[in-house]
Amino acid sequence: LKARVGREEQLLRDTQESLESKRAAVVSLKSQLEESERQAEAVRKENAYLRMQREREEEERREMEKENEKWLRAQEQESVQSSQREAGRRQELLGLREALESAQLDRTLAQRESSELRDALFTARESLRNLSVSQDQLKKD
Repeated sequence: LKARVGREEQLLRDTQESLESKRAAVVSLKSQLEESERQAEAVRKENAYLRMQREREEEERREMEKENEKWLRAQEQESVQSSQREAGRRQELLGLREALESAQLDRTLAQRESSELRDALFTARESLRNLSVSQDQLKKD
C-alpha cells in the first residue's frame, strides 16, 4: 500500500508539475497573445496613419496639379496677349513707316515744286526786267 501511495503521490507530483508547466506555458502564450494583439493594433494604427497621410498627399498633389494647370493657362493667355500686342505694335510701326515714307515723298515733291516755282519766279522777274529794259529803250527811241 505504501508503494502504491508513493506511486500515486509521485503521479500526483508529476501531474502537478505538468499542470504548473502547462500553466506557465498558458501564461507565456497569453502574454505572447497580448503582445501580438498590441503589435497588431499598432500596425492597424500605423496603417490608418499611412493611409490618411497618403490621402493627404494625393489631395495636395491634385491641388498642385490644378494650380499648375491654372498657371499654365495664365501663361498661355499672357503669351497670346503678348503676341497680339506685338502684332499690333508691328502693324502700328508699319503704318508709321508708311506715313513717314508718304511724308518724305510729299516733302520731296513740295521741295521740287518749290524749286520749280523759284525758277519760274526768277525767269518771270528776268523777263519782266528785260521787258522793262526794252520798254525803256523804246521810250528813248
